[in-house]
Amino acid sequence: MLFLFFAIFLGAVLGVDPGKGWLYCVYQKEFRGARAAFWSFAANVFGIAVTTLLMLLPALIARSLGVMLHALLLVYAFGSIFHGALKLVFPNVHYRGSLKQGTRSVFVWSVVNSAWAGYGFPLGALLLLEGYTTFVAFLFVYAVFCAFMFALCTKFGLMLAKKIWLNYDLFLSVFYVLFGSFTLFRTPFV
Repeated sequence: MLFLFFAIFLGAVLGVDPGKGWLYCVYQKEFRGARAAFWSFAANVFGIAVTTLLMLLPALIARSLGVMLHALLLVYAFGSIFHGALKLVFPNVHYRGSLKQGTRSVFVWSVVNSAWAGYGFPLGALLLLEGYTTFVAFLFVYAVFCAFMFALCTKFGLMLAKKIWLNYDLFLSVFYVLFGSFTLFRTPFV
């Protein structure tokens, strides 16, 4: 039950976080029209999905083979702790990307920033510990919140996004450290 809460919380925070790319898509809507906004949103979501799936590939293989690799769970737990501590020390570090506003630039930007954000560490641990249902819950909550914020800011403009701006990196870093520590206590080696 606690891991389901972790999955829903992580999905909501990542979906609401403007630094995850939907804010750029709203800029595209304002300056280049709805078609450019759609394609930049699609490139952003695809880039995040590619990076996250690459980080989750070992957990997906282990889960599909029916093997519980405790060493892999430890890697995901320590990765979450290390990544959270790193983001506490260096908050708001993001890849700025190219000044060229093309779909390819948005894709590269989202791949690099989602690798730096380290979504795969807690998601890999969730996948190994709880199975696919918790992971699907995360994906659903993330998609709903991300689409909701994109639609809200597209409808009401960028001023709404500036009013709700918070430092989500600090939330995520504390969450990663807590989640990684809790995961360590769930592994048989500890």
